[in-house]
Amino acid sequence: MTTEEGGIIDDCIVHHTTGNYHNLVCNAGCAEKDLAHITARCEAAKSSGLDVNVEVKDTLGLIAVQGPGVAAVLQQGVHGNLGNLYFNHTALMDVFGIPCRVTRCGYTGRMVWRYRCQMREQLS
Repeated sequence: MTTEEGGIIDDCIVHHTTGNYHNLVCNAGCAEKDLAHITARCEAAKSSGLDVNVEVKDTLGLIAVQGPGVAAVLQQGVHGNLGNLYFNHTALMDVFGIPCRVTRCGYTGRMVWRYRCQMREQLS
């Protein structure tokens, strides 16, 4: 995420999901700053006639796991084939019986599997 001058605000991950929807995952430690920037840009886009909205899903939690063999461990509890999920793609899957959005990504050099679901589900 950048300023209008090209300076860096924060890193984030954006995925096109279905229809005209995009999923944006930001750093939780910078959520307030990031949301203020995104909201301001959304309002500017609306004032120029674009049909855009920001919807905050603050009831969702994110768990990211990485390392050798993690895909094999996760696959045991995933309804769906993780092998069919390409790098930087996302899909809705049940993970150990919990509906989640699963993402295959990573920019640290290791493959990372991220899954998001309702926080109350993650705690159980």
